[in-house]
Amino acid sequence: MIKLALKGRHPIICLSIAEKRVVTTKYGATNAIELPNAVDLTDAEKFDRKYNENDLPTILFLGRITLDKGLAYIYPALQQLKTEGLDFKFIMAGKGPVEEEYDTKFMELLGDRYEFKGIVSGLRKTIAFEQSNIFLLPSFWEGLPIALLEAMSFGLVPVTTDVGAMKTVVINDMNGKIVETRSSEDIAEAIKNLAGDPEKMKRLSINAQKLVFTQYNPKKYIETLNKIYQYE
Repeated sequence: MIKLALKGRHPIICLSIAEKRVVTTKYGATNAIELPNAVDLTDAEKFDRKYNENDLPTILFLGRITLDKGLAYIYPALQQLKTEGLDFKFIMAGKGPVEEEYDTKFMELLGDRYEFKGIVSGLRKTIAFEQSNIFLLPSFWEGLPIALLEAMSFGLVPVTTDVGAMKTVVINDMNGKIVETRSSEDIAEAIKNLAGDPEKMKRLSINAQKLVFTQYNPKKYIETLNKIYQYE
């Protein structure tokens, strides 16, 4: 059924080159086209991120609060960082089935160094991005998360796994940090690496923002989409 649906002259839109490769080689799609997500850059363009050697590492998790987002590995990673004496803040935003459990856990672990924002949108989401400098998403699987692109547009340094289309966006030590799936040790090491090297944090932040502004902006998305429709 899938192979039949993907065959023919009609364009098949994929979020990344990796997805395009799968539908082409595995399912025989003959007209797969890469069209990544785009994000509204209006608020990010207005934000002027300041960089200071003494900036507190402020880690943001924004997404559905489920175990497949890696929460069971975020907790011991933050526990390790606290034990080793790293001063940081953790912000969790979103909603999901393990929300209450992990809100309690993080509060007990971090106290006033933890903030739970719940579901955020509009100005509240913009403020969350502006308050943070690291975006943490160690998911087991993903497509191309809008939250990742939004965070990078504000200059947050992404710390993610290389699943789904995220591996086409986050390049290790160029515009973010890649960690192994299901590895709290990797998460802790990535955050320590960024916290201990302000110049690197700044470089990765600038590169992350630049990538989204140039490759994932609405203008480029609309131009590509129009070409697809014109082909039809």
